[in-house]
Amino acid sequence: MEQIKAKKQAEIDEEANEAVNKIQRMWRNRYMRKLLSVARELKQKHSMMIIQKYLRGFAVYDKIGRKNKLNAFLKYFSAIRLKVRTNSQIKLAYYFRRYLKIKRQTEKLERAQLREEKRMCNEEAYKKSKSLCYFPL
Repeated sequence: MEQIKAKKQAEIDEEANEAVNKIQRMWRNRYMRKLLSVARELKQKHSMMIIQKYLRGFAVYDKIGRKNKLNAFLKYFSAIRLKVRTNSQIKLAYYFRRYLKIKRQTEKLERAQLREEKRMCNEEAYKKSKSLCYFPL
């Protein structure tokens, strides 16, 4: 009987130990799950913070980068515009001076031709008048 009682007591103790182990496992698992969920949340928050940090940095870079690019484009095209204006003014002045030079040359030639024509006319008139003088009526 004592053996049966001891056996029953051992079975009860074993069941009690199993129950205690189950309870401890449940608490440990619950604690670990809680820790894991907290760790997951922390990791997610950390990940979100890193993503936000990079996105904010990119937004600032994008804004500043676009502004810098825009300024660089404006500076570049302003320089080109100034160069084109300067070159066009130089070209206009060159062609205008060339036009004036050609115009003066043509006017000079025309005046010379007129003078020559007048001289020729005068010579002819003089010859005629001389001839008239030589052959009086």
